[in-house]
Amino acid sequence: MNPDDYAVVIGVGRYPTLGGRNPAKANDLKGPDKDAKAVAAWLTDPNGGGLPAGNLQLIRSANYADPFDGGGPQPIENDIVQAFLTVADAIEQSGRSGRRLYIYAGGHGFSPERKRAALFTANADTLNRAHLYVSEYFNWFVNGAGFEQYVLWFDACSSRDRLFTPQPPSFLPKFSSRVARTVEMAAYAANFTQKAVENLIGGRVRGVFTHSLLEGLSGKAIDSATGAITTASLRNHLFNDMRRYMSQDQINDPDISTEPDFGAVDDFVLVPGLAPPAPVVPVAKVKLTVKADDEATEILLINEAHALAARGLGALEIKVPKGRYLLRAKLGRAEHEQHIELESERTIQLPGIQFASAAPLAGTSRIHETHETASFDAIARIDRGPGERASLMVMTRWWSDTAEHRRFRAPHSGLTLLHHGSERFDLASGASEGDIDHDRWATRTVSIDPGLHRLDFRIGGKTAASMTISAVTNFQTRLYLLFGSNPENSSEPRLVDASVFMWNTLYTERPEIVRLTDAARLALADERSTLSPQLLRSAWGRKLNPMMMLYALHHMLLLKRKEIEDTRQSVVRAGEIPQAALRPLQFDPDLFTLTLEEAMAVFGEDHPDIRAIRLAAAQDAGFLPITMPPMLWPSWSRLMEASNRQPRLIPLDIAEMVAEQPLSRPHLVWFRRPTWQIRRGTQVEAIADILNRVERQAREVEATLPRPVVAGGADIAFVPALATDLGGPAPPARPQFDAEMRAQLSRDMGLPRAVVDAALARRGEGP
Repeated sequence: MNPDDYAVVIGVGRYPTLGGRNPAKANDLKGPDKDAKAVAAWLTDPNGGGLPAGNLQLIRSANYADPFDGGGPQPIENDIVQAFLTVADAIEQSGRSGRRLYIYAGGHGFSPERKRAALFTANADTLNRAHLYVSEYFNWFVNGAGFEQYVLWFDACSSRDRLFTPQPPSFLPKFSSRVARTVEMAAYAANFTQKAVENLIGGRVRGVFTHSLLEGLSGKAIDSATGAITTASLRNHLFNDMRRYMSQDQINDPDISTEPDFGAVDDFVLVPGLAPPAPVVPVAKVKLTVKADDEATEILLINEAHALAARGLGALEIKVPKGRYLLRAKLGRAEHEQHIELESERTIQLPGIQFASAAPLAGTSRIHETHETASFDAIARIDRGPGERASLMVMTRWWSDTAEHRRFRAPHSGLTLLHHGSERFDLASGASEGDIDHDRWATRTVSIDPGLHRLDFRIGGKTAASMTISAVTNFQTRLYLLFGSNPENSSEPRLVDASVFMWNTLYTERPEIVRLTDAARLALADERSTLSPQLLRSAWGRKLNPMMMLYALHHMLLLKRKEIEDTRQSVVRAGEIPQAALRPLQFDPDLFTLTLEEAMAVFGEDHPDIRAIRLAAAQDAGFLPITMPPMLWPSWSRLMEASNRQPRLIPLDIAEMVAEQPLSRPHLVWFRRPTWQIRRGTQVEAIADILNRVERQAREVEATLPRPVVAGGADIAFVPALATDLGGPAPPARPQFDAEMRAQLSRDMGLPRAVVDAALARRGEGP
């Protein structure tokens, strides 16, 4: 047994009001109750996690009356927070560090950004988005270093809740110097922006992620070299096993994640010695050559043990042991896979992969010939607009397998250019239209000045949205907006995708380059670095196609971050991962510097995307506030992080303007808010209300704990209960938020520092 291990296991399956307050719109799940029970059983199994039953906190819907009694839907956030406090209190009372903490959560969820995950609680509805910010409670424990090892398994969707800022933990932040000596594993059922699924498996509905997880923990994830289950072997198992329990329709659905996502995966043993190490037997090797049509195609070779045997980009040439393999290829968000048997040397030519794009590009999946023709015509036909020396082409279109979209307004409804951010120019009037009765489209191309502009448009004629557009001398900026039916709101469509290209009008267009640019855009949205040095160094990648430069710079920063993570997590271990399976790309600082210099020459040093990239690269990018939001969400994210060093970098009016963002990454699209809301600072008001709610909740939870305040224990709560409630010396009314705590709130809530400071100021916390 492992007496110093603890676990909090959460399974929320009943959501009577998440789909609306009408009982007929309950959004229940069948898997989380069973999944939580099964995880708890593994954790307390002497041959599994080996936890004493008293060290396990199990919170699931089955613990509460069905239907819910007069107390309303449960569990709510306080129920789960109390379980966390019970664990924190047990460790504190023991006077020593725990060995390992497990946190498992299953149910409906959302994610404000990658590697941050929240679970809706049972009382969530369309207005009250009640939730628990699971990943940040996990991080609170990690930062406090009360344990040596930490494990997070999150089985819920990672889609983004459009109008909601996650509520931070109701605990006062703790930071221990021992954190550098701790290790962790964090695994999420879905990649950012995508959904997790539950299926009928073995006669019972189970979460696909949790089923695969337990299969791995029960022996299928054993590292043959050591006979143990390690974090690395479990990661490999999950990455290559989950899709086996999905239908083909689910695999083909771009909104469903066929692979888990991972945060930190440090190197440690989860379950020791389940089997003796496999004997080393010499195996004859054969040469395998794989070729793809596109240089940005990711190629993965998976062996019979569901482990990654080799990987490549655009091509793969490797000698591997004879046997059966799964060959997977990915481009954009589309995949191709085939089973192969290697008995002798073999060359495989992969078929072209058609990924979905907002633009009607040849070789993509969402294309009609009429849409493609209309796009080509619009590129060549430029009307006189509000400026000169550059041009803007906009194509808005519907894509649907049904006639459902016919009841919505024209796709170009409300299309307006704010030239230089202020001068309004109507793009809807004079637009060309077509396919009125099926997948309607509209185009308009006008001359504009170089610089930053804002584009306004409507989604279905109701919701107003905006985005920043850049124009460059002798370049045409091309924006494609794709609309489709909304499964969550049948009365209004949704923005399915947005693509932006820029092309030098002095050169003949090369469609294959535009297609690869869009594949790079989608890979950036999913944080997969797929641009090879050959692609980046080619002349077209830097000079003919400026959007590729921005994508490339973010790709390289992403690659640098992943290399740092690989080093920290000891991914490259002798015998753990074959050399051929290591990351096929390396960060090239000289190439990054060259690309950044050329991007600065094209866009200018003050361009918000350029400033974001320079700040992320620790370069001097000036101290003046930005005057327009950037084009790309990764740039916005980097500016938000930099605002913790330069709080005035993002002015409050810009932060308020872009407060509501739909799912359109990597582009930054925001829903337009009334001017009075921006001037009044309603986002700041909302954040102040959240912090007040956290304070009230902390007091309520703290007051229910049957324990006195002891030395060192008061910092568990975000705002400790009064001494008259629990005994002991009176603590301060509320903590003083220093720069580190303000930065942590900024990161936890995904907000610019100026919003955090203003919200705290409204609560009387000072500047």
